[in-house]
Amino acid sequence: MNHLRKNKNQRSSVIHNDSILAAYRFWSPSYNIHFGYWQWGINPFDREAMLEALNEEVLKSLQLLPSARARLLDAGCGTGATLRYLSAHLPHVELHGIGLAPGLIEMGRQLNGQNGVAKRIQLRCGDFQRLPFPRNFFDAIVAIESVCYATGKDKADLAREFSRVLTGGGTLVVVDVFMKSGKMPPRPFRWILRKVTESWAIGQVGVLPQFIKQLELHGLEVHAVRNLSMNSIPSALHIPLVVARLLASAILRSEENRKGKLQYAKALFSTLLTGILTPYLAYTLLVAEKSSGQGDK
Repeated sequence: MNHLRKNKNQRSSVIHNDSILAAYRFWSPSYNIHFGYWQWGINPFDREAMLEALNEEVLKSLQLLPSARARLLDAGCGTGATLRYLSAHLPHVELHGIGLAPGLIEMGRQLNGQNGVAKRIQLRCGDFQRLPFPRNFFDAIVAIESVCYATGKDKADLAREFSRVLTGGGTLVVVDVFMKSGKMPPRPFRWILRKVTESWAIGQVGVLPQFIKQLELHGLEVHAVRNLSMNSIPSALHIPLVVARLLASAILRSEENRKGKLQYAKALFSTLLTGILTPYLAYTLLVAEKSSGQGDK
């Protein structure tokens, strides 16, 4: 998860500062910094397999052929783990990633080099609400657990920017946590929601109907909305074990980035509270396509 503008961006950088980067490997050796996707046939004890399965769901939602020649942006790319996955399946697609945290981008470049894809994937620091790309530049955009960091409940600025850089007929795939409606939950649930968003430095969780409305206002037709909450639960059940490992490492190896491990453990533990918010929150995969007639505007 990574984005927001200055002053709000400063809060976002708290969870992505340099002291916490190494701690991410406790969740995923490949630095897949997101929930996993479970279905029958996937080992629920294999966390990395579930994380890669979510990347596969994104790939399938893009509906790009292996022979496709296109440009794709990962908005809020973290270390570029999803881009590295896509590079293996879309060998002719030009891959770009943008993220706010310099440490994550630098680590991503190193990982790209180690995996032999440094020339295939271009990572840069920047705000995905002010993209440094021309109009109609991308054929596809993916955003995994990053839209929540955009400003506003309707994410209007982000919807406008996605539409600007996406070509007519281009595809947008979003995976993120959204409020199911604009109705505020009862007071105890609001307190839990505030604790979770504070732990992850999120300004406002998006409201799904409002976000969809903004996409449509900017020429993006939503084709699919899937609630992946149940599919994400098996990976979320790994959180207590990962938190325990982080705490043990912080205590036994206190000289090795103790602050970052404790900070990440706190954020991960707060994520368990989202289970209580299931009546109000949904882990959602959304697919939209920009109208062909919008491409030249």
